[in-house]
Amino acid sequence: MSSSASIKVRFLIEKEEKRVVYVEAGSDFVDVLFSFLTLPLGAIVRLLKKRSGLGSLDSLYESIEQLDSQHLQTEACGCIQNLYSSVENIGLEYFKSEICRNMLLTPKLTAFFGYKNQLISIKVRFLIDKEEKRVVYVEAGSDFVDVLFSFLTLPLGAIVRLLKKRSGLGSLDSLYESIEQLDAEHLQTEACKEMLLNPRSAAARLCEDLKVKGIHELKPRSFYTCRQDGCLIRSICCFTYTSNVLCSRCGELMDRIWEWKKTTEEGGVFVKATTEFMITDDLRVMPSSLLKSLSLLKEMHIKDTSMLEERVMQFGTKEVSHLS
Repeated sequence: MSSSASIKVRFLIEKEEKRVVYVEAGSDFVDVLFSFLTLPLGAIVRLLKKRSGLGSLDSLYESIEQLDSQHLQTEACGCIQNLYSSVENIGLEYFKSEICRNMLLTPKLTAFFGYKNQLISIKVRFLIDKEEKRVVYVEAGSDFVDVLFSFLTLPLGAIVRLLKKRSGLGSLDSLYESIEQLDAEHLQTEACKEMLLNPRSAAARLCEDLKVKGIHELKPRSFYTCRQDGCLIRSICCFTYTSNVLCSRCGELMDRIWEWKKTTEEGGVFVKATTEFMITDDLRVMPSSLLKSLSLLKEMHIKDTSMLEERVMQFGTKEVSHLS
């Protein structure tokens, strides 16, 4: 797409107060605004060059960048930011024409994670500085780290919904509420409204394999694709989470169920089950080692190790929900 593409917008400005009264724009501009709600948190961190201001997510993202691929399930997880990428990988023109017409599955449509068993929990070991009453670091396996990494796949719209439109993310609460109140006759399809209010991500299916989930849909969804074989053999194939939408290529119904196959049998979702990790209070994640442990103690100016205490906690669905 040409980099010179632009959208015409008309501003009504109050000159005395130097403020915008309102803006008049067509569907192209509104499509772009609505698309912001589908951006995953990880994409925001990357686009703002790890200065997002979103708590410890900058540190968490940087941990993934620095994590050696030998600790990850696949090389694709080593480039895990691909799961958090969004609109810029597709191009605005393609995005506008496809996203609401046929619910195209791309890395911007984001998911929540379903329960498998609410009784399942993850064991986590805390090393605590009793004198300063602070956590030095946490030791945990891949199950816990997978849950932490999965937070980066959550879209902004999901955060707004989960925090009941009190997210503190600028004007996104108002944008989300606008979609809620918008009559379906102004949208491409009724499914388009559902997609914007409950977006899913490219990592959705991976996150269904998390051992413990806190942010969720109660049951996983199926993929659907076009009933025409000709559409399936193209280099880019369209998928949808909603059956019976129309294929943008041939106009036929997308009602063929697509079977999801796990890419690994080694356990774990993003990281390998054989690796133990250390997690700091600001969500830096690293493989466990004595050298790193000593380095953290030095960093926190802890000299008297007798003041350190180890505690073991079980993290289930409720605790994971509080983490997020």
